[in-house]
Amino acid sequence: MAITQHRPRKYLGFDDALVDAIDRGIGKLLGFQVLESLFVYLDTQHDLTRKEIPEQLDTFYEALESNFGVQPAKTIGRTIAQELYRKLGLQFEEYPNLTFLDSIETAKSKFDQECSPLVRPND
Repeated sequence: MAITQHRPRKYLGFDDALVDAIDRGIGKLLGFQVLESLFVYLDTQHDLTRKEIPEQLDTFYEALESNFGVQPAKTIGRTIAQELYRKLGLQFEEYPNLTFLDSIETAKSKFDQECSPLVRPND
């Protein structure tokens, strides 16, 4: 008997999956009101919109550190990375010296090599 895959109705690229992982990760940890406040802060203080975050991850992460502190930013970053890896269907592996930016870059590299160029939203 052949196993068939169900084709999802909508698809997203890597950047959209990353933004969705940011929404879900921060929303889960801190609530969606904090998430919305963070987006307003990023837009007004760093001229960084939600959709531009994937191109300016370093600015995004620096804003997390300046607003929440270094250790909380690490926790937030790890949660975002876990959400992203789950969304992409990748195995998340945590290493002590792996930074948030390294983790996201690794996910992108694995995604480009192993995964379909499109992923499902809201998984």
